Amino acid sequence: MKKILDKIREYSQANGGIMKSVNFLQLAYSCFAIFLIQAVSAEGLGEILSGYTPGGTTYDSSWSVFVGGDLTLNPGAVRAEGRVFVRNNLTLATSFSYAVGAGGGSVTRPPDGSEVLVVGNNVLGSGVFNLGDFGYRARVENTIAPGIAFGWWGSLPAIQGGVDNARADLLLADLQQKSTYWGSLSSTPGGSLSSDPWHVYITADGINGNPKLWIFNLGYDVVPSVNVEFIGFEPGDTILINVNKAGAADISSLSPSGFVVNPEFSTFINSRLLWNFPDAVTVELAGLSALPGAVLIANPSSTTIVSMPTHNGRFVTCGNLVHVPSGGPGGRVFNNYPFDGDLPGLPNPPSPPANLLISEVATLTPEMISVAFNTESGLVYQVMGCEVLGASWSVESVQYPIENGFSELSNQPFTALGDKTKVRVPRNDRKKAFFKIIQAQ
Repeated sequence: MKKILDKIREYSQANGGIMKSVNFLQLAYSCFAIFLIQAVSAEGLGEILSGYTPGGTTYDSSWSVFVGGDLTLNPGAVRAEGRVFVRNNLTLATSFSYAVGAGGGSVTRPPDGSEVLVVGNNVLGSGVFNLGDFGYRARVENTIAPGIAFGWWGSLPAIQGGVDNARADLLLADLQQKSTYWGSLSSTPGGSLSSDPWHVYITADGINGNPKLWIFNLGYDVVPSVNVEFIGFEPGDTILINVNKAGAADISSLSPSGFVVNPEFSTFINSRLLWNFPDAVTVELAGLSALPGAVLIANPSSTTIVSMPTHNGRFVTCGNLVHVPSGGPGGRVFNNYPFDGDLPGLPNPPSPPANLLISEVATLTPEMISVAFNTESGLVYQVMGCEVLGASWSVESVQYPIENGFSELSNQPFTALGDKTKVRVPRNDRKKAFFKIIQAQ
């Protein structure tokens, strides 16, 4: 994934920061069209990775903590390095300070002037969100409780409105699909996951000499009396641990007393390990040691309680997050380490039925895409789009054919002039999208 992102970034920079049409597959059906980046052969965590620049730099504009529901911060929770997104409500409890942005854990921070805290609904409670002294800002879609302040010790008001919740919803839907798919994969031959009363051993063969993806399926809780040991992993390996505990309605607990990593892999563990919880309802992340690696919790109805001293990696939940339970321990932080592993991509969309004609998708300009559909002259149509199959379709604003060229952008139904209709659709910075045409009522 790192190499793929580097190539995409280099191409974008070479073309004024905008992807050109040669990077897009050109494929469409008579009433269904798709465009996507050719380079993506392995999946990461979507936009969670989009702003990370590997090697040398100390800047990272990606989301380090991404919450699909509510985020509650209780006393004892003190900091989240990097950028934090909360889709619904953010609650700061009992008049204390919580730092967002820069920190001393990963020594990686967002660029100056970044919006490091973005909330899709309300901010509740009382206290100060300490955003540091790099011009960092907060953005809140709706109301802010009177007792809340932002900035360098409360000196900079939040920006209100303008949160792109629709794009967040698409990302969350995409991550749910990925988590479910990854959770269905079998363990990698040559690897083993075993335990005794004091240890959980996660072991690779250590002899292949060819870095690869290792998948393990963990079907039980890891309790505080246990050490987790990683054995036999090589530089360049990616580790995917699916926490598939039977009876997902119960609490899934990952609370070891510590982690031991074989020396060859110890410097890579934070950025090349993913803990995947595909369907857990309640997740408990506790224990006495820092938790290495990214965490993905897919269930939008879930609640995750985090009370381990430190989490070193991306943290993504499609549900609710509680940073330190009420009355819990103090000094708890999220450290901003990227996820840089290579994970399998989602299966390809199904082939179109044989009776559908292949049409075309082309990019007229870096900002505008041409999509062709089979239509019937004189009938009234509307174009729909979405970024993730399975997500809700929404009406697209398009330029449609008229007698002397193309209309202005409009989301209103239009009348087809022939048996093939080309419309122009704004890209809106999308790297992947699906389009269909429907007959308007």
